[in-house]
Order: sequence, then structure tokens, then C-alpha cells
Amino acid sequence: MNPKKHDTLWCLGNAHTAQAFLIPDQGEAKVYFDKAAHYFRQAVDEVPFFYSVSMAVSDMHRRMYFTFVSVEMICNRALVFYVGSYKRTLP
Repeated sequence: MNPKKHDTLWCLGNAHTAQAFLIPDQGEAKVYFDKAAHYFRQAVDEVPFFYSVSMAVSDMHRRMYFTFVSVEMICNRALVFYVGSYKRTLP
């Protein structure tokens, strides 16, 4: 495996992206997304015409993750509030 080849760089970027989606902590996930972006940029530098559109998709994955995590946190807080409010109304 040659770490300077564009396809190897792309695979490393995909691996870091997949790992980021498995991590619930946003700060830790951001580290993996940043590593992925680094490898994707290197792949684009090697073969721009092949990876330029995929780079945009990678950025979309990052935004999708942070949107999903934010929505999940809001839903969890609403559920905790609702359950807490419900418990206070019980006799």
C-alpha cells in the first residue's frame, strides 16, 4: 500500500469519515472529519478531475453528521423535559 497514491489517500479519508459517524462526541468526531478532509484534499491534489465532486460529498457528510447530532440532542432534551413534567403531574 502506497500512502502517496490517490486511491490510498481516498480510502484513508473514507475510513476516517466512517469512524467519525460512529462517535457520538462532536469534538472527537470533528478530529476524524478533519483527518478525512486532509486525506481527501491530498487525493484531489493528485487527481483533481477524479475526486473534486467527491470532495463536495465528503463535506456534505460532515454537515449531515453535525446536523443529526444537534437534532438528536434537542430531541433528547425535549424528552427529558417532557418526562420530568409528566412525573410532576402524577399524584
